[in-house]
Parts: sequence; C-alpha cells; structure tokens
Amino acid sequence: MNAGKYVLDVGEIDLHRMTLLGDIYKPYTTLFIEHNGLRGGMHVADVGCGPGNMSLWFADQVGTSGSVTAIDSSSEQLNILKSRLQSKNITHVLPKKLDVYELSKHFNQQFDVVYCRFFLIHLQEPVKAIYQLKKILKPNGRLIIAELDNYTWYSYPENSYLQRDIDLLCQLAKRRGIDLSIGKKLYAHFKALQLNDININIAQPVLMEKEHREYMIFKIQTWGKKYLEHQLINQNEFEELLNNFKALALNEEYLLLGARMFQIAGTN
Repeated sequence: MNAGKYVLDVGEIDLHRMTLLGDIYKPYTTLFIEHNGLRGGMHVADVGCGPGNMSLWFADQVGTSGSVTAIDSSSEQLNILKSRLQSKNITHVLPKKLDVYELSKHFNQQFDVVYCRFFLIHLQEPVKAIYQLKKILKPNGRLIIAELDNYTWYSYPENSYLQRDIDLLCQLAKRRGIDLSIGKKLYAHFKALQLNDININIAQPVLMEKEHREYMIFKIQTWGKKYLEHQLINQNEFEELLNNFKALALNEEYLLLGARMFQIAGTN
C-alpha cells in the first residue's frame, strides 16, 4: 500500500477516533494474541501499525530481549509513533515506512509473529498483502489478523440512520474497490495459503460506556467526509446523519453493538 492511499484521513486528525476504536476491541485482540503463541523475546512485525497503539502493547509483551518492527506507508502515522516512542524511551520498536506489497523485498522469513489489525479494508488487493505477510514469517511463525465486518454495526431498536450509513459504506467500497467486510473471508484466505493450526475468534462488543457509545459520532464524522467527497450525499444529508447519530449515541434506550470482528491465527 503506497502512502496517501488510506481510505480515511490519517495522522493527528484521526488519532482520537482510532485510539477509541482500538480501546473498544483491545480486550478481545490482546487475549487472542496471548492465546496464539506470543511470548517474551519474540520478534514481531506490526503491519499497518498506524500511530502504533498495538506496537506499544507488543513492546511491553516481548520486552527488550525481543523487538517490534512497526510498518506503515504513512509518514504522518509513523511520526506520531516516533514521538510516542521517544517520550516513553522505548528503543526496541523500529518504525519502518514500507509498501505492504513489497515486504518480502526487505525481510526474509525473520518474524516470529506478523500482525495486522483494521488494515486490510484499505487495500484494493488484500489477498496479495496477506501473501506478503506470510512470506516474512519464520518457519512455524504465527500470522495473526483482525478485521471488522463493517456492515454489522447494530442497534436495537433498529435505526434507519444506522442502516443508511451501512448502505453508504457499501457504495463507497464499490467506488474505491475495497472490501469493508473482509473479516469474514479471512478463514478462506488462510486455507488457500496453506497455513496450519488455524484458530479463529469472532467478537461483537456491546457499547455500554458513554465514551464507547460516542465513538458512533466520530465514526459518522470521519466516514461522512468520504461520502461527501464521493458525492454519495450532500451537505444537508450529512448534517442530518450526524445529528441522528449523536441522538443515537446519547440515547441509552438503544442497545448499540460494534461491528463484528474476525480474528484469525495460522502457522507458517
């Protein structure tokens, strides 16, 4: 993936939303990783690392006897990570600006764990990227991926504006040539790549905390910009969506569920 081709804005402008999204799913992701072979002293590649939320967690887990190579195509994302590493005096996380489709040109079967989360949805050729992730694993290394099915955000009672957002996501995905529901297809991709000892977990968090419910507002603000850019809606329609998402997030009579997350691990 080349720099500048993320579907959404990156860097400081999107840091709070991404951190909040990560917090919602972190209890599920960290537990899954721990149950799939991560140990101290390992060498980990965090691909599509963004501002490094998971890279910092991996750094704590592997310790200074291990290392984390944090890979992204965005200088903005990596600059945030570099600043965080400097402030925490962490030296065993190595930020690298690289194209995901060319990883095997830079690494040769050297990682115990290769991880990516919420990244493949940005790619027009996600299967090609997964193949590259496999190629940089050591023999018997573990590939771990977490992705959402972005069409499974849910409320009860059902909400027409939430459904409208899902419809717009479908249209945007077609325009961009991306797959926003790739999570549910990961098992088939892992089988095709002949990965072994496949383990899969599906999680769908209930948004109970006020801050987690308010993620819905940041979600529509961020994706709404793209709906406008692609002329899927006009400004008045965007404002109507935003106002109704605010009402939905703040109305505790509604049960809100995050999108279904698919986590999968396989051995090279």
